[in-house]
Amino acid sequence: MPSRRKNTAPQRLPALQDEEIEEAWPTDPALLAQYITEHPLTEFYSAPSLPKFFMEQLQDAKKTSKEEGIEIYHCKACNNKKYKTLSGLRYHVQQSCDQVPRRAYTCLLCTFQHQEERNIEYHIQEHHVEKYLPPKNDEKYQRRASKLGRMKVLLYEESSSAADVIDKEAGSEYEEEETVEEETVEEFEGEEEDEILSNIKTATKSTRTPRKSRRKVTPKISRLTYTTLGKPLSNAFGWTYSKRRMLEKKFPHVFPNWTAQFTLGDLDTTEDISNFGLRKTSPAFAIDRNTLNKISAPKNSNDSSLEFKKLNCFASVVNDGIQSATMFTGGPVWSMAWCPFPCDVTSHQYLALSTNIGEHYMDPKFTYKDRAMIQIWDCGEMPLKLKKKTSMTHPCFSLGLTLDVGPIWDMKWCPYGGHVSSTLTGGRLGLLAVACASGDVYIISIPHLQGRDQILNGNTVNGNTGKHPIFKTRPVIKLCPVRGESRPFGQTFSLTWSTNDGCGFVAAGFASGHVAVWDLRSASSLLLGEVDEYTKVLYACHSFRAHNKPLRGIVWCPFDSNILVTGGNDRMLKLWDRRRTDAPLHENNVTKCSFTSEMEWPINYNGIYTATNNAFSIPHFHSCLYVKLNVQSDALPPINNVFPNKATSWTVTSSDWLNCVGGGDVTGLAMIHISNNWNRGNIYVKKVSRMLLFQCDVIDDEVTSQEVTDNESKDGEDYKLVFRDADTNTDLSKANKLESYKRLRTYDCFKDDNFKPNYPAILKMRWNPNITSYTSIATATNSGLVRIQTVEGLVSKEVETAQQEAISQDV
Repeated sequence: MPSRRKNTAPQRLPALQDEEIEEAWPTDPALLAQYITEHPLTEFYSAPSLPKFFMEQLQDAKKTSKEEGIEIYHCKACNNKKYKTLSGLRYHVQQSCDQVPRRAYTCLLCTFQHQEERNIEYHIQEHHVEKYLPPKNDEKYQRRASKLGRMKVLLYEESSSAADVIDKEAGSEYEEEETVEEETVEEFEGEEEDEILSNIKTATKSTRTPRKSRRKVTPKISRLTYTTLGKPLSNAFGWTYSKRRMLEKKFPHVFPNWTAQFTLGDLDTTEDISNFGLRKTSPAFAIDRNTLNKISAPKNSNDSSLEFKKLNCFASVVNDGIQSATMFTGGPVWSMAWCPFPCDVTSHQYLALSTNIGEHYMDPKFTYKDRAMIQIWDCGEMPLKLKKKTSMTHPCFSLGLTLDVGPIWDMKWCPYGGHVSSTLTGGRLGLLAVACASGDVYIISIPHLQGRDQILNGNTVNGNTGKHPIFKTRPVIKLCPVRGESRPFGQTFSLTWSTNDGCGFVAAGFASGHVAVWDLRSASSLLLGEVDEYTKVLYACHSFRAHNKPLRGIVWCPFDSNILVTGGNDRMLKLWDRRRTDAPLHENNVTKCSFTSEMEWPINYNGIYTATNNAFSIPHFHSCLYVKLNVQSDALPPINNVFPNKATSWTVTSSDWLNCVGGGDVTGLAMIHISNNWNRGNIYVKKVSRMLLFQCDVIDDEVTSQEVTDNESKDGEDYKLVFRDADTNTDLSKANKLESYKRLRTYDCFKDDNFKPNYPAILKMRWNPNITSYTSIATATNSGLVRIQTVEGLVSKEVETAQQEAISQDV
């Protein structure tokens, strides 16, 4: 039989006589304080017990349920509450029933009483321990005092190490000033301070006389913590720039021997692109620019006036009048990533992606070796702000790389040191790692694509003439989890590069729940091998079982190469130290989330963004979450719902420059959120700074009678899509009056998951990581259409000033 959870609640202690107290506890206050620190606090206060009448009520309900099989429990005291479980009735009677006389916890050292247990513990620590013990300087005592005695610090502004360390290196944004109680503050800051102070009231009455003045550390600007639509956290730009430039200067080029000289093999002569698992023609789609940009819009929009069109595979179109482009990749996009460049490099922006149409099992017993293609698109130069009446550069299919490794479930570029200029020896665009259904990870050195006009001609834009530049690929290295041909771990679903050590490690998650770690700098003959003269083999230096179900998300800590986080289909998030993997550093075994789809760790915070499924979840506790990790191992990590979608979310992405996060769900909602400073303790505000980027809807053929003439093909899908775009390139300070904001304001505003074929589902969303184009977002749908949009409205004057200051200080 499974063991029942042990009740750790304190038991009621019998009242002690004066003689017994003298024998059990020291009478001297100092000795008593020392005695308390050496014993559990539960020995010094009594817990309330229920009156006899209510205890008999619970016993009768339990007895009745066994004899008659009754599944509904009624509260006999108030006669208005019904519960399906006995534990629910017990909690109601003990905590919330109005007819039950309330009793309190009682301090056995004095006459103090309170209904909350933690306040009794605070009372004992403050009035019976800290008052009589001299202050200690050891770290253990300070941690205990911070946890039990300094409640205001925990609830007000708890600072973590990541952004604060960067803040000190770049120059402190704080100043000490003398403030008095009658001092006037800014309106926004005052409202937040009143809200904070109302949350930290304690039941104990302080005997200390209030001071007329106090020393207080105040920020120079009130937006150091809180943000609004159109005004992101400007300090995040300086933090990100300092961190990235430090790593770029420390690791200018990593793995210089991995050149792109032999990456491109023979030209693939396959003329029928359906052999690559790609559709020839996209479904009909149209762009609606009016619905979300109105103050009030009807629920059923009239789409008869929209212009529908289709695209051939590898074709793209620029939407005139707005800074967006749409391209057709041939199928559902399950992996996508922007190529990163150093901050001092100005280049075209390249987007790598891979599609997959077929169905594949997630069982560890199955691996696949189907033909897969990596598509690399040249999106041109994408400045932060385009001039008026200037359209976005036409995206162009630049290169196709084929591998017989099955579907590619994840891909990541080497974040630092992967790009080598074409003017240097061994020039390359970057190093791309792909997680394959064959159970392996491949790293490919991508060659430079600019100046290859003799191969990349204009036929890739129109997509209807000539052959495409598709080549067989020679990876520079193959990462195998085990020796031999068998793959006991199954398919590889996710991977991540370490960043703080010069990208020296790669970790991957598998269908069996295992994690494999490769040391890319290893020269051990036990770990190295060869496939052929172009590709080497590297075996994992360490592997361990992290989850009981398929591992879908893994991410490395951006400021510690020994720490990583994993998430799987067992609804668990776990924090690991790769040097000691016998047990996780932390896991959310108390409040499980839903299935993890993807996760990302921003470089400025001690926390992760995670996208989850809606299965086995409760409202407000799935979709896109922010999980704070700088907590003690026995504490519950704070979880904040960024996008409270009702449907499944497959992707999450963030911009460190703008301190924003983006996500999408299977109903076709693509969203952005302007985040607050997660390093601060109080991050809950009434106004939610999130809005729609676009909303993708499926409409019937009867809605419009207009003929589809652009690039029409017989194998096009019979459904039609409408992308309802929000205007994110103007001033967003008044966007809270528009439909793009109202449709995400509360949980009830989100669309329900109707379990229909999810043609408009958002599968991947990626924010451009480069300093020259950090306002660009790429969003991939289940239909194979990929949209590239800009959010110029987020570049406020404060962000522009922060950018100029950061760059000028670096020079």
